[in-house]
Amino acid sequence: MPNFKILVGFLLLLFNIHNYSTVRLGVDFKTHHIVPEIIENAPQRRVYVSYDNNRTVIKTGCSYDRQHLTQEPLILWQCREGSTYTIIMTCLDDTLANLTNREKQVHWWLVTNIQNCSVSSGESIFPYQLVNRLPMGAFQRIVILAFTQMKPIYNHDFPKVTGTDEDSRESFTIKEFVNAHTLGNALAGNYFRLGY
Repeated sequence: MPNFKILVGFLLLLFNIHNYSTVRLGVDFKTHHIVPEIIENAPQRRVYVSYDNNRTVIKTGCSYDRQHLTQEPLILWQCREGSTYTIIMTCLDDTLANLTNREKQVHWWLVTNIQNCSVSSGESIFPYQLVNRLPMGAFQRIVILAFTQMKPIYNHDFPKVTGTDEDSRESFTIKEFVNAHTLGNALAGNYFRLGY
């Protein structure tokens, strides 16, 4: 019997795909400076993201409190059987003007070598961890991207990460990672805002 949580998420994913156009996603990514600051081109499809057994379903561009984001989310996207994927979830810190582009990107979650859209089948480079440096009243952008891999990505290419370990989680930008592993354009994506 299929996992009920995954089945519900997949049905919601199909609904959201038909109700959120590629054009609108591209416009939103540019409006919020994810393109070209973080990636060169907007993804063609949306990643479905939900927390707490679908009690909190992420809507593109909306704001959420950190209390709803503490556990690893359910993430789904349109994929092909037999393909291999990477997902990256990154917090963009806009609170300090003197940060470099690398320092602004704190990677919450990085999983590689995912088979058939099952995140649990992949290798966790950075375990899911909500890293929050927000002052009172501030917001941060959270970006979730899915990429198709052309070849395996190995754990030994990265420092071992436990807990928040911000130094490792800030050790590269998404563009650097994409170029290093020839990932090309993001297949799917989403983003939301985190409020204090």
